[in-house]
Amino acid sequence: MKIYRNIRYNKSHVLDLYIPQHSQTNVTSVIMYLHGGAWISANTANAEEIAVVLASKGFCMVVPNYTTTRTSVFQFVLSGCFLIAILPLIIPTYTEHVSLSKMTVLCTLFLVVCFTFCYYSQQRNDSSHPQHFDDIQDAMTWVQDNLLLYGVSIRNIVFMGHSAGAHIACVTSHMLPNVAGVVGISGPYSATKMTDNPFCMLLVKTVFVSDFEKAFPIYHVHTDSPPHLLLNASSDFGLSNHTKEYLYTLKKKNVRAYAHTFPNTNHFSIRRNWDSRNRTVVKEIECFIRSLPSS
Repeated sequence: MKIYRNIRYNKSHVLDLYIPQHSQTNVTSVIMYLHGGAWISANTANAEEIAVVLASKGFCMVVPNYTTTRTSVFQFVLSGCFLIAILPLIIPTYTEHVSLSKMTVLCTLFLVVCFTFCYYSQQRNDSSHPQHFDDIQDAMTWVQDNLLLYGVSIRNIVFMGHSAGAHIACVTSHMLPNVAGVVGISGPYSATKMTDNPFCMLLVKTVFVSDFEKAFPIYHVHTDSPPHLLLNASSDFGLSNHTKEYLYTLKKKNVRAYAHTFPNTNHFSIRRNWDSRNRTVVKEIECFIRSLPSS
């Protein structure tokens, strides 16, 4: 296996390339894997384990980074809420010296300040939307124009992502003509489902600012959308409900689509230990990709 890191694919971003052995003599399926991180964090290093495992199966892995929303304020909100929640556990005597009514007032004031800061952060236009979609389209163009220079003959191109990466992979797959298939792992696919939860609503408004219904995959499904494999953990923050709605929409448009939930996994463990405990996840993905036609 050959690994090339930090290859620039547009003015702002780079990708890592994992080329399996014998790719120069065989036509290879190319998987573009998009990391998760709630659209606000993470980088390509988090995808290395997945990339190595799938490259060992004979797939060429392309792992780009992409624009994320600058949300130091949003992270501040999360940290503050978490601190409030665990403060009585950290300092057991805290509740003995502060009355419940006073604690309630302090917590309320703190949250008001946090939400005010979050509102003004949105007005600064720090959102990554729609630049993250544009970045992946640039990465796709780079793959089509340059991969042969690295000795890789492209059989087809498949998008795959986890969490926010699954969301971006699915949306972008509906926009581009040469995507053979999509693998979504624990992704948020429905704006309606996201806005059912106040926390998720805050996150979505921070990242997408406005008109966020059009930023989710369900809005973009059409009859020529590529085949989908949608995977979920058994404990997945309610994202299996997103998958059900997305699956229904895909099949309504006669798009080939499958869904599978893996027992004894959660939102984070489903993307780990693919070379040992979670080999069934790899097998499901491998079977799906090998079933796709050549481009």
